[in-house]
Amino acid sequence: MSLFRLVEWVTHTIPKTSAILNASFFQDREQLVVGGEDGQIMILDPGNREDCNHVLVTAQTKYPVQQMASDKFLPAMENILAVLSPTKLTYYKVNFANPEDKHASLDEIFSHSFQISAWNMCVIPIEEATPQILVQSIDCKLSLFQGDQCVFSNIPLRALQPGPIGYCQTTQTLFVANNGFLAAIKFSLMSSGSQKKINFDWSFNLGDTAIHMEVTEGSKPTTIILCRRHVSAFNSSGSVVWQIRLEAVGMAMVLYRSLLINNTQFNRLIIATSDDTLLIFQDNKLVWNCSSQMSPVALLVCSYNKSYENTITMMATSGKIVVGYLGTEPSLYKVPEEKVIVNYADRMEQFKALELKIKESDAAGGGIKKKEGIQMKLTCGEIGKRTIEPNAASNAPYCNLLVEFSELHNVSKLQINIDSECACPSKQMVLNVPSSISISKVIDLPFKVLFEDTQVDRNARYKVTIDTNTSVLPLNTLFSEFESENPQAIGFNLHGSESTVSIFAASKSNRYRIQSEHISLLQIASRELVRRISEASKETQIGGTIPFEYMQELLENINEVSIFDGVRM
Repeated sequence: MSLFRLVEWVTHTIPKTSAILNASFFQDREQLVVGGEDGQIMILDPGNREDCNHVLVTAQTKYPVQQMASDKFLPAMENILAVLSPTKLTYYKVNFANPEDKHASLDEIFSHSFQISAWNMCVIPIEEATPQILVQSIDCKLSLFQGDQCVFSNIPLRALQPGPIGYCQTTQTLFVANNGFLAAIKFSLMSSGSQKKINFDWSFNLGDTAIHMEVTEGSKPTTIILCRRHVSAFNSSGSVVWQIRLEAVGMAMVLYRSLLINNTQFNRLIIATSDDTLLIFQDNKLVWNCSSQMSPVALLVCSYNKSYENTITMMATSGKIVVGYLGTEPSLYKVPEEKVIVNYADRMEQFKALELKIKESDAAGGGIKKKEGIQMKLTCGEIGKRTIEPNAASNAPYCNLLVEFSELHNVSKLQINIDSECACPSKQMVLNVPSSISISKVIDLPFKVLFEDTQVDRNARYKVTIDTNTSVLPLNTLFSEFESENPQAIGFNLHGSESTVSIFAASKSNRYRIQSEHISLLQIASRELVRRISEASKETQIGGTIPFEYMQELLENINEVSIFDGVRM
C-alpha cells in the first residue's frame, strides 16, 4: 500500500463540468478556469486564503465548452481566454477594475464560426509574433486562426475518428493521432497553400485509441501519447524511445516540471487510470503511485500560491474538482507510558550483590574469559596427475587435503573420523595430541579427483532430465579440466571402478540428460552439473524431477546393506 495519498486542499463540485485550465491573470500566480457543458465559464482563485469562495468571475455563454486556452493571442492585449465550442472559437478578455480587485468580468472580443462541428484545438507558438490556434473538426479538417483571420483550412489525413493534435516549435512539426495512427507533418507544408498531396515525415501505428498528447521542447523533443492501455514516447525521427503498459485504462495525463529539481533530462508525468490510481513516472520509471479516490478525466499541475506549489488539480465526470497534494497522514496516537513503581531499597540491595560478585571474580583471577572450542580448518591443495598409493588405481589423480587445528588448550586425545562416499584406504586415524569435545566439517573434493573421462553410454538404465530457460552450455566448456572436445556429450568413469555416468546436452529443447547404471552416481553428477551451470550463468533457472522409483530403489539398497552389516557383526 502506498505511503502517500492525495490530501485535499480545495474541493468544488460544479455540475456539467467539461474542461479545466490553469492560467495566470493577476498577481503572478495561476488561477483555475472551469468550463461546462451548459456554457458556463467560471474563474476560481484557489490560492486566495482570505475568500473561501475562490470565485473571481462567472459568465454564461450560449455554447458548450469543449476546450480552453490562454495566451497573448492578440497584439497589445493580455489576459485573453480562447474558448472552443462545437460551432465557435470565441476570444474573451478578462478585465479587472484595478490590480487589487478580487472580482473580474469576462468580455467577448470576437469569434469564428464553423460549418462542421469542432473536435479539439492546440496552440501554435510563433517566434516574434502572436500565437495561433489550430482547430480540428470531426471530419479531421485542420483550420489555423491568427487573431480574427483564418490562415488556412486543410485535411492532411483522411480519417473517420479524430484524435489528439500537438505542435513542436523546435522542429516546426505538427503531430496528428487519428484512427490509431500517429503522423508527423512539416507545418510549412500545411501553411504553403499548395493543393498537392501532403506527405508525412513519418507515421506509426499505435494499435490503440489515442486519448491525450503532450509535446516537449528542447534539444531532444519528445512526443508522448496516452492511449487506453499504454503510453508511448517518440523522438523527432519517429523512433519509440520508451513505452509503458498500463494495468488499467488510462484516463488522463499531464507533464510537469519540478520547481526544486531543475533537470530537463527526464520527462515527469502523472497518469490517472480507471481504477482510481495516480501513477507518477520519470520517463518510463515508476516513481510513486497513490490512490486518487476518484476517476479523473482531466489533470493539471498548478502553483496557486507560494505555500502550495506544484499541486495536483483533478476533474471527474461528476463535476467534482479537487485541488490537492501528495502527503501522509501520520498517526497522532501515542502509546501511554507504563507507570512502574520502583522500590529503591530493593534495587540498592541488588546492586550491592552484583558488586560483590564482580569483586570475587577479580580476586579469583581477573575478569570472565570467553571459552572457545576447537577450531578446524580444511584446505584443498592442487590436483596431481597420478597417486603413488599402492591400493589405488594407477591412473587415479590425487589431491592433498590440509587439516589445521587451533584452540587445543586442554585436549589430551584427538580422534579424526573420515566419512567418504567413495573408496578410501583408511576409515579412521587417531592422533595423540594434547576432551570429549566434537566438531565436524564437510568438504567437497574436486570432481577431477573422483572421475576420469571415458566413452559415453546412451543405453544406461537410470536417467535424470534437467530443464533450463536458456540455451544449453557446451559440456566441454563446463568440464574444461577434462580432455573431451564434444560439446553435447561427455562420459565419466569412477576411479578404481568400472561404473560410469554420462551427461548429454540437447540444444533444441534446452535440456541436459544424465544417465548411469548406478543411482548414487546420478546424484553426484547432477549436483556437480547444476553447480557449474549456476556459476556460468547467474540468470539461468534450473528445474527437473527425480522419478520416485529411483528413490525407492536407493532406500532398498541402503536397507540391504544395513541388514548385511548386522548379520556379519
